[in-house]
Amino acid sequence: MRLLLSLLVASLALPAALSGQSPAVPKVTVQVSIDRTAAWIGDRVHYTIEFLCEGDADLLAEDLAKEKLPLRGGEVLSVETEHEPSAAGSVRRWRYTITSYAVDAAEISIESFPVRYFSRRTIGSTTQTPPAGQVTVARRVLALRSTLPDGGRLPELREPAALRVQPGYLRYLRPAGLVLVAIAIVPVALMLLDAGGWIRRARATRPRRESRRRHATALEELTLLQPASHQDRVRALAQLDHLVRDHLRLTTGIPAHALTPAEIGDELKGRPERTDAHTVESLLARCERARYAPDPVPSDAWNESLSTAQALLRGRAQ
Repeated sequence: MRLLLSLLVASLALPAALSGQSPAVPKVTVQVSIDRTAAWIGDRVHYTIEFLCEGDADLLAEDLAKEKLPLRGGEVLSVETEHEPSAAGSVRRWRYTITSYAVDAAEISIESFPVRYFSRRTIGSTTQTPPAGQVTVARRVLALRSTLPDGGRLPELREPAALRVQPGYLRYLRPAGLVLVAIAIVPVALMLLDAGGWIRRARATRPRRESRRRHATALEELTLLQPASHQDRVRALAQLDHLVRDHLRLTTGIPAHALTPAEIGDELKGRPERTDAHTVESLLARCERARYAPDPVPSDAWNESLSTAQALLRGRAQ
């Protein structure tokens, strides 16, 4: 009986010893990592799969395409790959950038999936060699956070506060505003009128009462003079010349103090004022001749000039 059992064990171990093969050992190991444990909607998450390939083992890249990634609740934005040598063989990394815009998803999950590998020595062979093996990428879950309240129920809209009764004083604000606007417009309107010359013409036709009284007073003082000498008549006629020129400036707007008698006469001829231009020109010429001419002033020149000036200032010089 013992001999029979020994023969049976030897028969089972003989094929393995003859073939010289040992049980298959996986040549690829995998590690999975995520750069965070939870994310807000719209955040970018980096999901990395790292493969340690021993010897001449390599991966089938098509199993790791972003279209084949079993992703739930999110989407893949981009994929980056890295390859670096190691003491045992090589390291392969696939880094996926993932995000989610779904407001009704509670998590992003990447389900487990297989990745096949092969030996690079079989590349170029004429026969179809099956993959050397496969590894399974473990499942990963990433929780999603949202600013929306849990349960999906939005808060109630706040009702607007009741309208308050308008204070009584507000009814006076509109008329007060109109008054202020009118006050601001009046100076501008007056400036426009003055730019057109209307106010200047009104001032010329209506002399001020104060100036009229001042001229009347000055004229009365001149009538009391009795200039007997030549020098007295020159001073009296100079005062009369100044009074007449000031009256013309006020009543007609002519700059009489800066013009000659002939120029004043020309100005008066084109004016609507009822003033005899020839009489005014003769009066002023007589006054200037008395002041600047070398010949003495006649004795009757004062009385004649005073009468003409009285008629002019009192509005009777036609």
